[in-house]
Amino acid sequence: MDGFTRFLASVASSTFNKPLPEYSGWDSVVPLTKRDLDNDTSLEKPYIFTTEQGELITFFDLQGVFQIVGKDHFAEMLNELCMSLRPLCNKYGIDFWISYEEDPDRAYDELARIVAPQIMASRRMGLKVEDIIRSRISKNASRCHFEQNFLVMKTGLLALAKETMKEEMGEKARKRKALKSNLIPKYGQDLDTIYESLRTLHITNVERVIDNFRLCDKSGTSGIMLRRLDVHEAARGVRIMLERERTSQNWVPKLITDGPTPRGRLKHIDDFIPTKLKWQICVSNPTIIEGTPYIDTGEFAHANMHMELAPQEIRQFSELLQNMDRTMPFRCTFHLSPRGLDSCKLRDFTTQLVGFFGQPKKVKQALDYLKDTDEHDPVMAMQFNVSTWARDTDTLKRRVSTLDSAIQGWGVCSMSGATGDPVAYWTATVPGFSKGNPSTVMTPPLREAAEMLPLARPASPFINGWLPMCTPDGKIIPLHSYSDLQDTWIRISSGTPGSGKSLKMNVTNFAFAVAPGYSSLPLMLMLDVGKSSFGTIYLIKDELPEHRKNEVMAIELENSREYCTNIFDTQLGLRQPLPHEREFINNFIKRLCAHRKTNEEGVSSLQIPQGVEGFVSQLIDMAYKATENPESQFQYEPGRDIKVDAALSEIRQTSKRDERWWETVTWWEVVDMLFDAGHPQLAASAQRFAVPEFTMLTSIAASEQLSNLYPELIVSETGESIQHYVIRHLRDVATTFPMFAGRTRFEISSETRILSVELGKVLATKKEHAGLFYMLARHLGTRSFFLDTETFMPHCPNRYKAHHEARILANRAEKKMIAADETHNFSDDPFTSNQFVVDGRQGRKLGLVIELVSQYLKDHHPLIREAATDVFVLRGGSASDEKILQEEFKVTPETIIRLRRECRGPGPNGANFLAFFKTQLGNVCHILNNTASATELWAFSTSQKDTFIRDELYKRFGTDVARSHLVKRFPSGSSASYQERIKERGLNQENQTVAGYLIEELSKEIREGA
Repeated sequence: MDGFTRFLASVASSTFNKPLPEYSGWDSVVPLTKRDLDNDTSLEKPYIFTTEQGELITFFDLQGVFQIVGKDHFAEMLNELCMSLRPLCNKYGIDFWISYEEDPDRAYDELARIVAPQIMASRRMGLKVEDIIRSRISKNASRCHFEQNFLVMKTGLLALAKETMKEEMGEKARKRKALKSNLIPKYGQDLDTIYESLRTLHITNVERVIDNFRLCDKSGTSGIMLRRLDVHEAARGVRIMLERERTSQNWVPKLITDGPTPRGRLKHIDDFIPTKLKWQICVSNPTIIEGTPYIDTGEFAHANMHMELAPQEIRQFSELLQNMDRTMPFRCTFHLSPRGLDSCKLRDFTTQLVGFFGQPKKVKQALDYLKDTDEHDPVMAMQFNVSTWARDTDTLKRRVSTLDSAIQGWGVCSMSGATGDPVAYWTATVPGFSKGNPSTVMTPPLREAAEMLPLARPASPFINGWLPMCTPDGKIIPLHSYSDLQDTWIRISSGTPGSGKSLKMNVTNFAFAVAPGYSSLPLMLMLDVGKSSFGTIYLIKDELPEHRKNEVMAIELENSREYCTNIFDTQLGLRQPLPHEREFINNFIKRLCAHRKTNEEGVSSLQIPQGVEGFVSQLIDMAYKATENPESQFQYEPGRDIKVDAALSEIRQTSKRDERWWETVTWWEVVDMLFDAGHPQLAASAQRFAVPEFTMLTSIAASEQLSNLYPELIVSETGESIQHYVIRHLRDVATTFPMFAGRTRFEISSETRILSVELGKVLATKKEHAGLFYMLARHLGTRSFFLDTETFMPHCPNRYKAHHEARILANRAEKKMIAADETHNFSDDPFTSNQFVVDGRQGRKLGLVIELVSQYLKDHHPLIREAATDVFVLRGGSASDEKILQEEFKVTPETIIRLRRECRGPGPNGANFLAFFKTQLGNVCHILNNTASATELWAFSTSQKDTFIRDELYKRFGTDVARSHLVKRFPSGSSASYQERIKERGLNQENQTVAGYLIEELSKEIREGA
């Protein structure tokens, strides 16, 4: 823009000493109509601001790209985006602002906001774990920053056809003329500034913009995520920019749609309605610091700059961020208006007169180029404003110098400070808020302007997540365990030893245990090999009061009678298994009957011969019919359970039945009597003897009835009949697998909420049957996981319905998790894998999360990989992981490059990992970082050396005091190296262990510190 025009613009918008609200025209909001709510059921609050000039404004959270994209890929996306936005950028009345802000000083507050629901939930549950949650945000706050990226769209009256605009303005004027003066708002919000035609156009444009950004990747791999903000979120964001010191995270404006707000003398309409939004947002007036162009808002001083000359070489915004000092706060705001060539009319007229010689000739050539470009790529009017702030002017000066240097190195451009009213330049950095912008107007084509915008930031799909992670460059990305944006919750992870796999699993499991909304511990089952999950178990158990410690349990499973669990057990009173229980039994027996077969390529896999599936299904039906039929039910045998015998003896004394009946009483009749007498626990114990069990299957399988059903089916590999094949596999169960060849002896308490089952001992001797042990452990810990009225009640006898309805009602609101580690143990087992897939597919209805962890993605069965909604890869460099990511999850080539380069295992700055999410918005894939605090490392530790020290100090001083001192003394999260030094120097006495010496040393320090 030439100097004279720029001077006029500056004067027009830069009257000094104006009240801050006078820089803005924000008035009210557009109320939602019934049609709006019918068309978009996600709407809850208004999302369109109005101005005193009748303009409509909507804010978007510009999250960034769905997936990691390379430079060429992103360029293709920009080409598509600009083409789709061209209709909006070719006419007057449509303005865009893109405002990117980073503030490392707000990182802790943002992290605290994210974890606040966890802290509230842990308090409700009686868990003293606040120090662990807060330690994580303290650790991460120093390497993260608060990040905010707004896209703002304004639709003005010039966007309407002239005839429509004239007609609506005339109608508005006639109506307003008929009103009494005291009914026309002066300081209150005015709904009469809303033009219906403009409202319709704006809503259409909002929907178009969201789709244009989301669908800008023709390959369908990525896109740019926009989230429309309601007026509460947007107004809060704007107010924090202007009134940082005086705005809480919970502030919301008072809207005219909220109802009347009577105050004052009640003689004017303004006494009944909320004040204009600009007056609610701007509650103080900034001052200019004497002798400087800096603005003082109380606690902060603000400095502003604008771009004087556009970059000689257009570069992406990511390159600007690489130049920036990310430890300082800043805000960059781009303002894009259509018809950019119109800002050059005076210059164009001048060059037409004298544009044949020297410098004017070059200007004419540039203008001619822009005119030609405008025919296929709209030339925009662009202004670029930057702001930074600090608590003192000396720091501010250094930040201004740093910021100026970084931007000038971004393609070689020229920056200038505020000339005229500094407040006008400052408010110009607040997107969509200011009436005018005195900054230099540049005229880039849309495609070149888009290249400079902050569009390629990694998108965060879960706005209400509660487990804070961050990207390697510091953007906070909260994770969610069971987001509504996902149809199911099946999470798979890969990580070789030393990749941080166990720590990450403990962190995510702990976050699930204290998820928002809980008032009691959730239902969790962790299947482990090596006790890595015991860290979470011990932590939660230690923090519970004594009378609740049985809610958390850890067991080491053994293949012995002591741990015998009958897979045929049913829910209390039910003679038949529920559908999901029957499916589990079917899978379990099929796995037991499977044999290993090698194909032509030499690949071995577990298979069952044709006909076995049907045979097993019939076998299960016949077993339950035998125990359900009154004529073949198991007879009661005294001495099997002395507590049942004692209760039954009391019932018998008051019974009206004769002795003959009692001599032939069955276990099912005993179950019913005990339940009716008010002994549900004893009824459940008695029911163990009423249901089928494994040892009876062989005789049923050998029955003539089953033989007649499959008379001619022969197993090709062995030449035997299907009946003999199944009998052979069932015959040796009692000797080979004593833990499931009999009546249930081992049962988890009904009060247990969180259970960890360690499978190391059973896998050490029977690794080839790993799938069976995983399935059995899953069955052991999930008896209450899969209850819902629709499938339960048809199988439930009437006398038990009230009892189970109460269970189901309590269960319906529960969130549940099954987490299994080292799943490569059943990687080629389709039966066990299918069981977890079936569980996961019921997850949405039952609130169930499935988490499966192994060393490589190929360890997860293809059935599980296909169903997975979350994928985490903790270390790059695996060719098999890369192949699966590209072929099955369709990640970009750039993703693989960054996975290899950045995900190398834990280091001083935590552990980077690849995170992939399937959501209803689209697939999201980025590199994230898990940085655990020393408190977390101590709390989750399973190292024998460290846990012995920790647990003894817990007993002596309590968990809070002990953890706090351990963190202070050993911030690395381990005392192992210090114990080695004690041993080398011989500091411990003759009859004292190294651990004993360290415990006494630490105990003395704690006492002296207290």
